[in-house]
Amino acid sequence: DLQIAGDDVVLMQGVGNPHLYARYNPGDTVLDLGCGMGVDTRIAASRVGERGRAVGIDLSEGEVLVAMGRAREHGVYNVDYRVGDMEQMPIADNSVDVVISNGGFCLVPNKDKAFREIFRVLRPGGRISIACTVRRKLLDTSVRWPVCMHTFMLQADIDPVLGSIGF
Repeated sequence: DLQIAGDDVVLMQGVGNPHLYARYNPGDTVLDLGCGMGVDTRIAASRVGERGRAVGIDLSEGEVLVAMGRAREHGVYNVDYRVGDMEQMPIADNSVDVVISNGGFCLVPNKDKAFREIFRVLRPGGRISIACTVRRKLLDTSVRWPVCMHTFMLQADIDPVLGSIGF
């Protein structure tokens, strides 16, 4: 993966490696949530081959423009980047085989809504591989935490939320 990223490894803003558990197949369509400057999207595109496709969405138009430019410069043409919100994805129903995210999902304010969107866009049998920061316990209210800490999901809430949606 680092060979694919090349010098763009410095553009990676993730918290882990969602590719380890994504179980890509040749020809898959992959959706990268919070794609940033597109490095993980390009890695996914290389994994699914020329018959496959990777789509990255991000809230930042500037980062989407950088991602598009870097893909062109690297000669990667089975990618598409879109400005979009994980809570209301610009993606058709049942159109994605694999959803990945490398840190971007951590910052979604409404995880339930975003997980429902993932369920909507996944084809039957689709897979999720999200690298995300979570909290193990409630935050101490006497501490002034950074805003992002309040968006991290409690680890114990993940399975119940996914189960209520149908995963």
